[in-house]
Amino acid sequence: MSLTQIILILLLIILFLLYFVALPIAKRRQMKQQQEKLNNMLTSLKSGDKILLADGIIGELVTTSEDEAQLKIASNTIITIKKMAIMAKL
Repeated sequence: MSLTQIILILLLIILFLLYFVALPIAKRRQMKQQQEKLNNMLTSLKSGDKILLADGIIGELVTTSEDEAQLKIASNTIITIKKMAIMAKL
């Protein structure tokens, strides 16, 4: 085996390790940070906050519990939603 072939094999091994080890670790870290940010936003919600749901509905929070909330979407319309559906605080 020549030196060029050995170097090529070593480079392929390094690329393989980067693709199957380093990138998944970096993605997992990024997803964990996004989840922490979302959890912080959900715990800081209070009555009167305007929120955006995953399906595009915008409304004002009336009450919240551990995993559900009531949302006022029109003058006489209050719906109960799961907190998992909340995407953003406006």
